[in-house]
Amino acid sequence: NCLQALCAHLALCLLRPLRLGALQRAAVRSLHASAAQAEVTVHALYFALLLHDVHNPLYNAFMYGWIRVFGDSEVSIRVPTLLAGSGMIVIVWWWLRERFGPLQAWWATAFLTLNPVHIWYSCEAKNNMFTVFFVTLTLWRLDVLARTRTARHVALAAIAGALAI
Repeated sequence: NCLQALCAHLALCLLRPLRLGALQRAAVRSLHASAAQAEVTVHALYFALLLHDVHNPLYNAFMYGWIRVFGDSEVSIRVPTLLAGSGMIVIVWWWLRERFGPLQAWWATAFLTLNPVHIWYSCEAKNNMFTVFFVTLTLWRLDVLARTRTARHVALAAIAGALAI
C-alpha cells in the first residue's frame, strides 16, 4: 500500500548518506589511468569498448551516453552503479513483499542496504551492479511468470532477460 511504499522510500533516503560516503571514499581510492590510456581520448576509448568489449553491451552503451551528458569525473562515473545497487534493493523489497510478506522484505532490504559487499560493489565504476540489478529483475519476473503464466508476464520476463544479457 501507499504507507509501505512511503516507508521504503524514506528508509532509502535516510540510508543514502551511508552509500554516498562509501562512494566518495571509493572515488578517492580509485587508480588513475595508465599513461597509455591517457593518450587515448575518452570518446575513442568508450567507442572501442562499446564495439569490442566482451562484457554486457548495455552497460557500455549506457555509460557512453552518461559520460557524454554528465562528464567522466570520478563521482559521475560511479553514480549509475550506485543507482543500480539502490534499484536492486527496491526490486528485492517488491519481490519479497509479494512472496513472503512485508516483514521478511524489510529484513532482506535492511541486510542488503547495510551489507558491506553490496555497498562496495555499488560504488565501483564497473558493470557488476548493472548485471546484478538486471539478473535480480529477471529472476523476479520469472518467479511471477511461474505463478501466473500470463502472456504479459512472459513478455516482461523476456524483456528483463534480454536486458540482463
